[in-house]
Amino acid sequence: MINIAVYGTLREGQGNNRCLLGSPKLGTFRLKGFSMVSLGGFPAIDYDEGGEITAEVYECNVQAEERCNMLEGYRPDQPVQSFYDRVAVDTPFGEAVIYIMRGILGDSEDDKIPDGDWVRYRT
Repeated sequence: MINIAVYGTLREGQGNNRCLLGSPKLGTFRLKGFSMVSLGGFPAIDYDEGGEITAEVYECNVQAEERCNMLEGYRPDQPVQSFYDRVAVDTPFGEAVIYIMRGILGDSEDDKIPDGDWVRYRT
């Protein structure tokens, strides 16, 4: 089992949450050290000391982890060629992995999601 922290379309009530089918949601929290931008139909995050995002943590089996890796374009065997990186973060529910996209901050201020909450941004 692995804990996965999600912040965008994998969150509860969002279109890709079905990838987490059978994975118990451990909770929602605010994660410091990251900022979020909108890439249109989905968000991305990158490191930012002053930033904070809303994330949910799910306890995932191997099949759910593989579905998330596929959705996020993460290839454990070739991480350099992956769309997202996967890094470990500390959460109130234990250590989890989260998918980040390095180098996205600083593109356009218009794309930034100031409060770091994708669900609120989309409603």
